[in-house]
Amino acid sequence: MIRSFKDTEGREWVLRVDVDAVRRLRANGIDFQKLVKNNLADLKEDFELLGNFLFVLCQEQAEKRKLTDSEFGRALAGDVILHATDALVEAIIDFFPNSEARQAIRRAESLGKQIQAEMYGGMIKRVEEVTPDQVKTLAAQLLKRLGSSESTPESGPSES
Repeated sequence: MIRSFKDTEGREWVLRVDVDAVRRLRANGIDFQKLVKNNLADLKEDFELLGNFLFVLCQEQAEKRKLTDSEFGRALAGDVILHATDALVEAIIDFFPNSEARQAIRRAESLGKQIQAEMYGGMIKRVEEVTPDQVKTLAAQLLKRLGSSESTPESGPSES
């Protein structure tokens, strides 16, 4: 199955993970096996690593478009990062030779996305429930802490 994403300029990039791609990743200092063993967490959390990984997979396409690594990287931002990550994870899953493994990994990825959505939904709900009085109280507490450990323009240096 073909996995792809569009960058911020609307260019479509096709992702394919195969043995040659794994070799090229290793030649560029990216340990594919380690990433897989860590459930791709490093790839999802390190945007520079993600950009490098994507560029290695898309390098031939970039060269045909006469784009440098930097130009490619500048077109990875915002929602593009999310879509590129999703496409890359699917391409990596497609690489595994065992259909049961692919199915298990897809289920785990789906569960992870559900947990993340619940977590973000809960955070949004909590933020929306904060009252103006709570904001004032939190701001006063923060200012008090900052004032007790550092000098402020109004009070001058703290006396010890």
